Amino acid sequence: MAKKSQHHDLFYKSFMQEKQLVIDFLKIHLPKEIQRLMDFSTLTLVNHELLPAPLKKLQSDVVFQCKINQGEDDLYLIIEHQSASHRLMPLRMHEYITALMRYHLKQGNRKLPLVLPVLVYHGHPSPYPVSSELWDLFNQPQLAEQIMFKAHQVIDISAMTDEEIASHGAAALLEWPLRDAKNRGEHFLDKVKSQLHQLFASDRLDNFPDFKLALYRYILLTYRGSKSLDEVIDELTQVAPEEKEAMLTAGQQLEQRGMQAGMQQGMQQGMQQGMQQGVQQEKYEIAKRMLKKGMSLEDIVQITGLAKKELSHLH
Repeated sequence: MAKKSQHHDLFYKSFMQEKQLVIDFLKIHLPKEIQRLMDFSTLTLVNHELLPAPLKKLQSDVVFQCKINQGEDDLYLIIEHQSASHRLMPLRMHEYITALMRYHLKQGNRKLPLVLPVLVYHGHPSPYPVSSELWDLFNQPQLAEQIMFKAHQVIDISAMTDEEIASHGAAALLEWPLRDAKNRGEHFLDKVKSQLHQLFASDRLDNFPDFKLALYRYILLTYRGSKSLDEVIDELTQVAPEEKEAMLTAGQQLEQRGMQAGMQQGMQQGMQQGMQQGVQQEKYEIAKRMLKKGMSLEDIVQITGLAKKELSHLH
C-alpha cells in the first residue's frame, strides 16, 4: 500500500493535469483583481523537470505560468498541496518565489515575473492553524516589516569626496583605499601618500596592527605603475619613516605568497604535463605492439590517434 500522503498527492496532481479543471478552481479561489489581469487561455503547466531545485524536490508542488496585462507580463502560480501545517511555510514560499524568478531569468528574460504562491490545505486542525505571513516568523514582526525587504542601501564609496571620507573617522580606513583603487598608477600612489600622512597624524592605525599590514598589502597589490615594489615602499616610508618595518613586512608577505602560488602552479603544470606525456608514451607502446602484429598504418592511426609521421619513428 502507498504511504498515507502519497495517494493524496497522486489525486491532487491528477486534478492539476487537467487545464479546465484548474481554471475553474482558480476562478473560484483567486482574488478577483488578479483574475482580471490573467489570460487563462495561456495557462500552462511548467514541466517539473525544468523547475529549479527547491521546487523540483517537492513532488506535491505544481507550477503554472500564464500571461497577464494583455500578454505584456508573466505570472507564475506555485500551487502546493499539504495535508499538514508547517510553521515555516511562509519562508519556504519566499524561497520558491526567488527560485522561480531566477528560473525565469535563465530562460533569457530580462525582467522579473510576478509570482503568486498558493497553498491547498486539507489537514487537521482546521482552519489552517499557523500564520501565512512571513513577518510572524520574526521575534518582532512589526520591526521586521519596517526594515526588511525594502530597497537595499547603497554605500557608494566611489562618489565620496576627500572631505566626506576625512569626516568618517575610522571608516576612512576602508573607504579611501577602495575609492582610489580604480586609479592604479602614479595618481593612486600620490593619493596613498596624502592619505597616509593624514592617517599617521591621527594615529588611527596604531590600534589595528593586523589591519595595518592588510592595508599595506592592499596598497602594494593595487599599485600598477612603473615603480618596483621596493621603490614604492621607499616612497611610502618617506611619508611615514616609522612605518618602514611594517611596510617591508607587508612586502615580504606578498613575495612569499607569490612564491608559494608560483610553486603550486608549477607543480600543477608539471603534473598535467607528466600525465600528458604518460598518455602519449602509452600510445607509442600500443602502436609498437600493433606494428609487430602487422596491422596497417591506417588502422593504427585510427585506433591510437597518432599521426603517420609519429609512427614512422617507431619502425
